[in-house]
Amino acid sequence: MDIPKNNKQLVPLTSEEVYHSLDNRYLTNSRMGDWLKCKNYFKERHITGERPNGPATDALKEGSALDTYIFHGEDVFNDKFRAVKTRNIKNPPISYTELTQLQYDNCLLRANILVKQQAIIDMKGHTTQEIITLDMDLGNHFCGVCAMPDWWKIEGDTCIISDLKTSMEMNEAKYHWHCVDYKYYRQVALMRMIIEVNHPEIKNFVYRHVGIWKDKEGIGIPFAFYLSEEQVNAYYDDIKKNILPAIKAETEFLPKSVDWKSAPTIGELKDEY
Repeated sequence: MDIPKNNKQLVPLTSEEVYHSLDNRYLTNSRMGDWLKCKNYFKERHITGERPNGPATDALKEGSALDTYIFHGEDVFNDKFRAVKTRNIKNPPISYTELTQLQYDNCLLRANILVKQQAIIDMKGHTTQEIITLDMDLGNHFCGVCAMPDWWKIEGDTCIISDLKTSMEMNEAKYHWHCVDYKYYRQVALMRMIIEVNHPEIKNFVYRHVGIWKDKEGIGIPFAFYLSEEQVNAYYDDIKKNILPAIKAETEFLPKSVDWKSAPTIGELKDEY
């Protein structure tokens, strides 16, 4: 199949719907993750559209519900999300998202705890969930990179980037590996890349996560962490030196394959120390 060439943003990137659709011709952190999984999968999902996004997982629904409440308020939340006894999995409604009563109650619990936190209150006046873009030559299929920080603000020569998260991990050491697994360091590294080019007056960046622990007991324990600049810088370099040049140069988009000659050895004792 011939791959269509479309390295222009033909549909204005002004809404979350376009941001998460094939009409978005900018690379996102999520798309970079798919590229690293398999080039063919990346092509079929983000270039040809042969593999459209599947149904949202429960975790994504819960995260979206909490985002909606925090950034748009209770009325918008109640308009977009409904608690139902039985969800229609085969033919879900289009105008709103169905949640179980437990999911709905948990969202309200977490939202009401978060809005009272000083870490959230202190970000009044920060720009929220704005789609930011950086145009660049990325070959035949993409016109640049984009991201959507939950909060960001420039104070003098410093930019503060903050993101809202829910997590099963609240312990500091474990949360670091959570950020590694979910590529949150790369996420803010991409945000930094976009902002620093569009705002050359910025000399320093601060990266933060604020959120709530998804505990089974339903206590609702909030957390706030700064992200290591050293970690973000490493992912920034990887994006700039490896990921973007490789995507720009790719023409075949072959499926991932493995052989014994290049297979690594895992679990060696030296990795434990």
